[in-house]
This record gives sequence, C-alpha cells and structure tokens, in this order.
Amino acid sequence: MWEDPIVEEVRKVRDAHAARFNYDLREIYQALKKEEAESGRKFVTLSPKRIEMQEEIPAKRHCGGEALITTTGEYEKA
Repeated sequence: MWEDPIVEEVRKVRDAHAARFNYDLREIYQALKKEEAESGRKFVTLSPKRIEMQEEIPAKRHCGGEALITTTGEYEKA
C-alpha cells in the first residue's frame, strides 16, 4: 500500500505531541487553552446554529427502515 510522506510526518508530530501529555486528552486541551491565553490573540467562539428539518424522512439507510428522523433531527421508532 502506498504511503504519503506528508501524512506520515503529520502523524509522527501528532503522536509526539500527544506523548508529551501521556495521551491524556484533558491535559492536551488544557495545554492548548493555556497557549491560547498566553498568545495575546483574541479567540472567538461562535454558538452552534440549529437547522430545523422541513419534514420527516425515513431512515432506511441508517436504521434498517425501523425509524424516522423527526423535524428535530431525532430518531424515533416507527
């Protein structure tokens, strides 16, 4: 199988970074937030936008045809 050298390099860097924090996602997150705070840059967080569905859609592909996707995006048993 062909390997992309750029992808391999990115994976190595990502693994080395995670290893510095013992692969602990909480530690990685806290380090990134600390780096943001110390950078002096302004960061913004946008609130998510909810999209209302117009109609119920049969969920045959995802639920074997046993459910519907409702207007709120939730799955319901048919």
